[in-house]
Amino acid sequence: MGDSMEFGLLGPLHVHDGQQALAVPAAKQRVILAALLLRPGSIVTVDELIDAVWDGAPPQGALITLRNHVMRLRRTLGAEAGARIRTRAPGYVVEVRPGELDLDLLATRHKAGRAACRSEQWPAAAEQLSAALRLWRGEPLVDVPSEQLREAHRAHLEQVRLDVLRWRIEAELHQGLHEQLVAELRTLVRDQPLHERFRAQLMLALYRSDRPSEALAEYRAARAVLVEELGTEPSAELAELHEQILRGDPELDPAAPAAPADPRPGSVPRNDLPRDLSDFTGRDGELHQLLTDARPGATATRVVAIDGMPGVGKTALAVHAAHRLAGRYRDGQLFLDLHGHTAGRPPLEPAQALTRLLTALGVPEAAVPQDEEAGAALWRAECDGRSLIIVLDNALDADQVRPLLPGSARCQVLVTSRRRLFGLDGVYPLSLDVLDPATAAALFVKVAGRQQAQEPPADLAEAVALCGRLPLALRVAAARLRSRPAWSVADLNRRLRAHRERAEPDSDHREVSAAFALSYEQLEPEQQRMFRLLGLLPGSDTDGSAAAALAARTEDEALDLLDLLLDCHLLQQRSRDRFGLHDLLRDHARRTVTAQEPAPRRQAAQRRLLDHYRWRAAAAADAMVPQEKGQRPRVEPLGPGFADVAQALAWLDAERANLVAVSGLADFPGHQRDLSPLLARYLERGAHYRDALAVHTAALAAARTLGDPAAQAEALRFLGLIVLHQGRYEQALAHLHESLRVAEGLPPSFGRTATLLNIGVALGRGGRLEEGLAHFEQALAQARELGAQVQEGTALTNVGVILRRQGRYAEALERLGEALVIKERLEDRIGVSIVRDNLGVLCRRLGRLDEALEHHRRALDLDREGNDRAGEATTLDNLGLVHQRRGELDRAVELFEQSLELAREIEEGAGEAIALGNLGNVHRTRGELDRALARHRESLAVAQRLEGALVLAEAHTNLGQTLCEAGLPDQAVTEHQAALELVVRSGDPYEAARVQENLGAALHRLGEESAAREYHRTALAGYRALGVPEAAELAAAGCCPGPA
Repeated sequence: MGDSMEFGLLGPLHVHDGQQALAVPAAKQRVILAALLLRPGSIVTVDELIDAVWDGAPPQGALITLRNHVMRLRRTLGAEAGARIRTRAPGYVVEVRPGELDLDLLATRHKAGRAACRSEQWPAAAEQLSAALRLWRGEPLVDVPSEQLREAHRAHLEQVRLDVLRWRIEAELHQGLHEQLVAELRTLVRDQPLHERFRAQLMLALYRSDRPSEALAEYRAARAVLVEELGTEPSAELAELHEQILRGDPELDPAAPAAPADPRPGSVPRNDLPRDLSDFTGRDGELHQLLTDARPGATATRVVAIDGMPGVGKTALAVHAAHRLAGRYRDGQLFLDLHGHTAGRPPLEPAQALTRLLTALGVPEAAVPQDEEAGAALWRAECDGRSLIIVLDNALDADQVRPLLPGSARCQVLVTSRRRLFGLDGVYPLSLDVLDPATAAALFVKVAGRQQAQEPPADLAEAVALCGRLPLALRVAAARLRSRPAWSVADLNRRLRAHRERAEPDSDHREVSAAFALSYEQLEPEQQRMFRLLGLLPGSDTDGSAAAALAARTEDEALDLLDLLLDCHLLQQRSRDRFGLHDLLRDHARRTVTAQEPAPRRQAAQRRLLDHYRWRAAAAADAMVPQEKGQRPRVEPLGPGFADVAQALAWLDAERANLVAVSGLADFPGHQRDLSPLLARYLERGAHYRDALAVHTAALAAARTLGDPAAQAEALRFLGLIVLHQGRYEQALAHLHESLRVAEGLPPSFGRTATLLNIGVALGRGGRLEEGLAHFEQALAQARELGAQVQEGTALTNVGVILRRQGRYAEALERLGEALVIKERLEDRIGVSIVRDNLGVLCRRLGRLDEALEHHRRALDLDREGNDRAGEATTLDNLGLVHQRRGELDRAVELFEQSLELAREIEEGAGEAIALGNLGNVHRTRGELDRALARHRESLAVAQRLEGALVLAEAHTNLGQTLCEAGLPDQAVTEHQAALELVVRSGDPYEAARVQENLGAALHRLGEESAAREYHRTALAGYRALGVPEAAELAAAGCCPGPA
């Protein structure tokens, strides 16, 4: 396939092959291409294309004519672009790469902007959403003469545009730009008089601009038009805003005006470059090439790959050049270590690197796709229009770098690698050799603080030769000479020769090793010890407290030693409080500690480090979930804990990679075992499922090594919980039942009770409600016997959930009320959130919508406060259902979309399927049947990959309803019958009644009146037995003839 292309539908049809725009003059060819681009990567059947091209009235021989048009379209586009259109039975497909289609970029930026709004990153949100709006070049599909395509897609695209506008304005209101927004909002309200959110934003902007009477007048105008046009009063949210304005509520006071941003709206230029070397010497030719070739007016991203042996100065040159070029790249200067050759650490995966780069540009981590291609597309979109210089240091190979390259001609990338990166298209190679003798001598005397004229030339020449003319070795040796003023260069040379002779004869880096060894030899004993102990670090960096634990020193003493190592060029400062070693120095430290520290002392140092991490993990867990302290391993405190949850989360986020690395140290099985329960809540709530599986798998192996059945049972429980989150219910049950088996014969424990609870959840999600309830009641009895109030509250919550699903609503309310009392008394905030969310679901089921809304809103606040991302996704969806029930469809769609984004990000399959289904239901309510069918089919595909009977049944039901509305009742019957079998088996009477109601409707459409009446009567009886509002709605609909 050819080079990157551009396709545009947000305006006149646009095709660009990377060199020039490609015109498509024939009208029918434009229709074909547009129809394919509206479903990129998916097969569009010949029947669908014929309908689009001839608007449902095809001529005779349409199939042959269509194939001729496709052939001509390929010719029009040329060989490279035309090859993107592939024949795939029973139709055609256009292959579009991530970031090439404006609709994809729109969705990506829209999502990123919404995610930034959720995390209250208002400048970043405004930037993302403004960039999304700039994609519009006019009316979509304006030159595509197909009424069918326009009717199917224009309204949706207009809704997307309005939603992007709404959120961009929301972000700018939060930045204090209310006065500037009034005129734009007046225009929007004039054009969209029924759009309540624009009206609310205008009222708020006017109020904040000291124009309260005009704000109140806007409410009266809104009410008048809503009553006249729709026969309805303003929404509760608009009415509440009106009341707040009347009473002058201080919550409406404006935010401080945003400071003007330079150079892009909403952005703050980022500079991640490491400190430049004040004594940088030489490389004049290479530097001249880097600086003069980075000229404005380029037509593509310039990529320079600097390669050379270790220690030759690749990073120093790249950083020095980037600092010199910074003035030309005013939108940011980024630096990222790819760890291609870092000892003891795997290279960064491209997806990990993309996450770091995107967050450096202000994209919220929650908005970064996990898929590498999608992440690369977002990265290119973010770089588009920005002027950036990016240093990608320590690359492994071309495959690691390729996804990280932006597409903007205003960007330059400097890559450093030990290998030549031949596999990168259009790269400018720059190979570094050792310094020439004169430059090497100049660098040496500059770092040593000597005058070159005062040093014997022969001694100086020998010194640079002994260092192999490698900048890293020269700096380390010269720094040592600087710290020994009484030494001559000849004294240094004698020591270098001695160390070189002792180096391994087949070493590839004898000169560097000699310089390192000499510098190390001249350190004070405590400095030597700190340097070599750093070779024991399992991760790639450290802070002062971890280094202090490693060396058995106070943190202040450790920081002093680290500073001295920095002065000797033996250590690098990665950020304000984190330190790391150059790859060669790490290797040297590891060899030195192995040679000079006896194994018992090495193990003691590592044990101190692991004790430190275990203690800090325990302190973080205590801050996050203090009510569960008695259920975790007891860890002797080694210092003060964390002040609050935010401080604990910040430490966990910074150290997560090191904690996972530490958990893999099999020589310390006790620590492996303990880290699993200490990190379990953080890893689960943060949806760090892959890291959790690694930590808990290591803990299971350690527990088996130690012969600790209680710890084995606990690790198995944690593994079961994680795969349960991933929707793998059968595997979860296997882990959990194995946990119970291993724990047989052990006294009753919190862990056994928790395992019973998790088995109940897995059974319930799998549709086995009676079995699930039995496990929850058994867990409840055990929790009360143990006096475990946290688990008692959890068990009551889950009993309430099962009772609701069984239609036993009064009992469910009672159990959930008991659970709420316990959870609030214990200040178990996440537990309170879960109970409130389930109370909200039950209140909605019973038609008590105001109570439901309050429960879900309070639950959402607690989810976000506790960083419970899976809980947040569920609550967002449930909150959306309440708004949908109230008829507030715009708000419902916003919440469903937020839930969908989050569920996909954390790989929560059940949440994804449910959110997709709910979005489809709203589209069906609005009459957007094509969009509804697409959402429902996507939901069913996700549900079929899971093992949850009730999620799958709901997906079948939703699809069946929409198929019936779309005039396909025979297909609808098939879907409803599949759903009915699942819900009847599960014992959920509400879902059974819902399926029976919809099955009756589909049979009625087919003319099978007797069967339809029977299903409707059964559904009505079920609804009435449950006491839900659907009973009155179904009876009033008149679709159930006969006695009520």
